[in-house]
Amino acid sequence: MLTSGQSTLDMFSQKADSNNLMRQAQIFIFANGNNQAPTVIDLDKSLLRDLLFNQSPAKDIALASVSMRPIPFSPVLDKLSLSKSNYGSVRRFYMQTFKDNALPIPLQETVINISPPEQIFRA
Repeated sequence: MLTSGQSTLDMFSQKADSNNLMRQAQIFIFANGNNQAPTVIDLDKSLLRDLLFNQSPAKDIALASVSMRPIPFSPVLDKLSLSKSNYGSVRRFYMQTFKDNALPIPLQETVINISPPEQIFRA
């Protein structure tokens, strides 16, 4: 869970070395030229099964691979502005998954420690 003043990129950069598969799967697209920030991130379709669907049946993987679209990059860079009155009033729960290849355990632990949820469910 992100904290105020933090971007999604900040969170993932903290544990960048812990997820080699995610780094291999990322395809950055530079629609505004290579000297500008990426415009979208796509994922290598050949790595989807291992990265995101390692517990899914083959037909679900096939459907997901044709349904997935590139992710706009600019929101990943945006810093959040969270207030205690709004963000702090929402109950937070976390589902920790031990076979998750997209968010390795060290990154999940960082997320939990930065903004502790009310309860952690483990699967």
